[in-house]
Amino acid sequence: MADFQNTFSWSHSRHRLFRRCRRQYYWNYYGSWGGWRAVAPKEARLAYRLKQIVTLKMWAGDIVHRAIERYLRALRAGQSPTPDEVREDARRMMNTEWSQSIKKHWERDPKGSRNLFEHYYGQPIEKEERDALRERVFNCIQGFFDSESAGQVRQAGPERWLALEDLQQFEVMRHPVWVKIDVAAAIGADSKDSDALIVDWKTGNPSDDDRAQTMTYTLYAMKAWGRPPDRIEGRMVYLRDGTETPMTFSAEDLIDHRESIMESMRAMQDQLRDPRANEAAFDDFPMTDEQYKCRQCNFFHLCFETREMV
Repeated sequence: MADFQNTFSWSHSRHRLFRRCRRQYYWNYYGSWGGWRAVAPKEARLAYRLKQIVTLKMWAGDIVHRAIERYLRALRAGQSPTPDEVREDARRMMNTEWSQSIKKHWERDPKGSRNLFEHYYGQPIEKEERDALRERVFNCIQGFFDSESAGQVRQAGPERWLALEDLQQFEVMRHPVWVKIDVAAAIGADSKDSDALIVDWKTGNPSDDDRAQTMTYTLYAMKAWGRPPDRIEGRMVYLRDGTETPMTFSAEDLIDHRESIMESMRAMQDQLRDPRANEAAFDDFPMTDEQYKCRQCNFFHLCFETREMV
């Protein structure tokens, strides 16, 4: 891999991690940096490996998102996969990645091979839990096909899709703000005056963060697609129960949200030894006092020097 520079940026997921635990944030964005290199310090290489770990629930959500993305990319290529074919695609991904985790392929390829939290930390996974997880994935895929939003995206057609799992950015305080929109489409009129529909597929329950995440998407859409706020609709689609929650925002809402991003950026940079160089020091990022969070953290091994969660 290339020798990249670790520059400061902001994203909604980065903000959540900063609030959750400063030490976890340090390992994820600073302590693991360069850990992909064979000559990197042992601690950085371990942190990089741990950074790639996902829990079963996170994995299931990722499988659903990738299966939907692959389906939509197939539509863009002129193909028409059936729901059964999409479920089978998801099943193959699950089987392959389960095997990667069990066989510890991540030891030689941390980024390219699946490493499940429960496997790494020796937590038992009963067959019933695996079966339930697979059914959850299949039910979410069916929820996608049954959703009004998926129908609108298909009806708009690939030529009018504005985004499809593309990692994009806009600037706040001269720093990149990263977004990755599941799918967005121009709806309605055949001109640039059409409305923009931004869809986020959710495999879990509604969260207090959903509104803020959608406002970040809206700020990006205003900049990238030239739409005013009243021509942009964000929609959270909760695939497990079929609920679809539309969200639109006023200019005042978005000004306030931009201010909250700036406040978050300043808090992150205040934690750094050298904000201009984006240099962080381990001792400046203490562990959370809420110890229950540690048992759910990828970096437990680093913080406690063991993989045994007694």
